[in-house]
Amino acid sequence: MDYGNIGKLQYKIDPLSNCYVCISHYLDKNKYPSLMIDGKMKRASRYVYELYSGEIPKGFVIRHTCDNPSCINPDHLLVGTHADNVADKVSRDRCAKLENNGRHKLTIEQVKTIYFSDNSQTNLAKEYKVTRRVIYDIINKNTWKSITKDFPVINRTKHYGRLFGDKNVNNKLDEKNILEIYLSKEKSKFLAEKYNISISTINDIRNRRTWKWLTNKI
Repeated sequence: MDYGNIGKLQYKIDPLSNCYVCISHYLDKNKYPSLMIDGKMKRASRYVYELYSGEIPKGFVIRHTCDNPSCINPDHLLVGTHADNVADKVSRDRCAKLENNGRHKLTIEQVKTIYFSDNSQTNLAKEYKVTRRVIYDIINKNTWKSITKDFPVINRTKHYGRLFGDKNVNNKLDEKNILEIYLSKEKSKFLAEKYNISISTINDIRNRRTWKWLTNKI
């Protein structure tokens, strides 16, 4: 499992959800990590959001697209109103009811496993006792979109593995871009928009989790 840090926070990466699970700070009763900033306790999600995206408007909250309160991945954090937060909860409750429906054969965790699996659709259908069409719809985000919508697009023409750095056939960056990102003082959100890639990709480059053969030379 990969590890990293954002400011004062340390985290481990969940390989299925790409959540950055905070492991360095206390979790409250609702599983939210907090830290002391300028003599006051602040939720880690707000701290990270402000680091990467700037000030949070007064009265707004931070929402987790991954529904994991201990996650501090900037790509999974959105600013919103309390009404947005309530809507998120309603949506999550619908997912829970869907999973708990006696007629439904798959759990949310099984859906995640299927999406990232390198096994064939035929074998997955046999393993989970569903039709091949069910598997096809999951890995193409036709169904269970509330769970898979933020998952990375996977090149399924090859044996699945997380494709890092210049081994990714769909990579948009060259060596010059990588060095610019690694040496830049700009916020990760700005660089992600500039190069049309995710904040996680920027963070992986800056923390030498990818392209380290190049950045280790500096």
